[in-house]
This record gives sequence, C-alpha cells and structure tokens, in this order.
Amino acid sequence: MEFHFKHNSLPGSLELASLGDPLYDLYVRSHLIEKGGRVADMHRRAIHLACANAQSQALLRIEETLYEEEAAVVRRA
Repeated sequence: MEFHFKHNSLPGSLELASLGDPLYDLYVRSHLIEKGGRVADMHRRAIHLACANAQSQALLRIEETLYEEEAAVVRRA
C-alpha cells in the first residue's frame, strides 16, 4: 500500500499515528498467527507487542538504520 502526499504536506502526527498504529497491530497479529497458538494467548501477546511502550522500544532498536526522510517523520511524532 502506498500513500502519496504533496511535497511538504504530510499529515500531522496524530493522523500518522491513527494510520500507523492499526497497521502495526495488523503486522504483529499476522506474525503471531503464522506462529500459531491459542487465540487468547496470541491476543495478549499482540497487546503487549503493539502497545506504545513496546513500539518505543522497537524504534530505539532501529533508529540508527532509518533514512533521513524516515527519521524526520519519527521526529514529528
């Protein structure tokens, strides 16, 4: 899925979060389903992995690998 925005007209951080959070949750849940297990356990794990604190920790692990444009989006949040 691609999104196209006019130059210098990115949505605000709240709009980006309202789009990014559910996409990240979908990614996490898809990964957990591939691994298998009880639905209740997968749900609890997904909540743990997709919460704000876990997302912050994940960002710290990849921050140095971001391109400048990606880092600029992160700084806006």
